[in-house]
Amino acid sequence: MKVLRIISRVLLWILTVLYPFIIYLALSSNAPICALAALGMILLLRILTGGGTGRTDNIILTVLGITVLILFRLREDPVYLMLYPTLVSYGFLAVFGISLTGEKSAVEKIASLSVKKEEITDDFRQYCRRVTAAWCIFMFLNGTAALCLAFLADREIWMIYTGFISYILMGLMFAGEYLIRIHVRKGTSNDTEKI
Repeated sequence: MKVLRIISRVLLWILTVLYPFIIYLALSSNAPICALAALGMILLLRILTGGGTGRTDNIILTVLGITVLILFRLREDPVYLMLYPTLVSYGFLAVFGISLTGEKSAVEKIASLSVKKEEITDDFRQYCRRVTAAWCIFMFLNGTAALCLAFLADREIWMIYTGFISYILMGLMFAGEYLIRIHVRKGTSNDTEKI
C-alpha cells in the first residue's frame, strides 16, 4: 500500500507539472477530452494520495479541481480548463493565509519537521510567519497572473507562464528565502557570541 501511495504521489507531481502542456496540446488539437482526462487523473491521484487524511491543502485542491470540471461542463468553454493552475495557487494561498490566524504558520509547520525543538523560539516563529506572509503575496500574484493570462493572452503565453516561468519564480522565491535564512541565522549566532 505504501508503494502504491509513493507511485501515486510521483504521478501526481508529474501530471501537475505537465498540466499546462497537456492542456495546451489538447486544446490546440481540439481534443478537450484529453484535457478533462488529465484533470480527472490529477483529482483521482489527489484523493488516492491523501484526500482521506484530512490535509487541508489536499481537500481544497481537490474541491477546486472539481469546480473547474463543473464549470467546463456547464459552459463548454476550454478556458475553464486553464484555470486549474490559478486555483492551485489560490488554494495554497488559502491554506497559508488561514495558518496565519492560528498558533502555527504553514512555514513553521514545515520547518519544524527539520528543526530541533530547542531552536523553535519566538524569533523563529516570527520569522516563519513573515515567510508565510511572503508566500501568500507570491501565491496571490502568481495566481492572478495565470488568471489574467488564461482570459487575456494566447494559450502559448499562458502555457509558458504556468509551465515554466511560475516554476522559475517559485525557485527564486525558495532560493531567496534560503539565503535570507542563512543570513538571519548568522546574525543570531553572532549576537549570541557577543553575549
